[in-house]
Amino acid sequence: MTRRMGGKPTVAKSMTWVGEDFIRDVLRRLGPGICTTTGAGDRSVGFDISGDGRFGTAPGQDPLICARLYGMFMTGGSTAVVVRTFTGETVSVRHGTEKNRLIRVPVKELRGYRVWVAEEKTDRVFLDFAKIPPDVLRECYSYDARTGEYTGLVEDERDHRFL
Repeated sequence: MTRRMGGKPTVAKSMTWVGEDFIRDVLRRLGPGICTTTGAGDRSVGFDISGDGRFGTAPGQDPLICARLYGMFMTGGSTAVVVRTFTGETVSVRHGTEKNRLIRVPVKELRGYRVWVAEEKTDRVFLDFAKIPPDVLRECYSYDARTGEYTGLVEDERDHRFL
């Protein structure tokens, strides 16, 4: 496939994973759950992962979400990917502003990954990924995303497991 940029024809780069295919071998196998990605320039995308590994909640969303992910991954820099899944367990936690009221909530498991461009050639981009250690992921949950200020872990630790 070729595109014209600045009057010159260019070849659209294809993508190759170094080692495992992150989307096929990691993300699709974690469902059902909720995935949030954040890339360079405050770009982000959030989507559901179904139990059978499809992305989105409506028919036809899967290829659109994949295309958006590939676009984020290929623009350079690194992209953070956090997947939140729910276990069959529940725990009692205090309900929002009503501190004297307990409610049952499902235990959430959080997994984090970093995806980056490992190598770029004329017609191909090589992407790689690494798991974010649980203690680093937990620490990320201690900062306000808008302000960058340290807030401590806002969520109740009993219903969050950082894997």
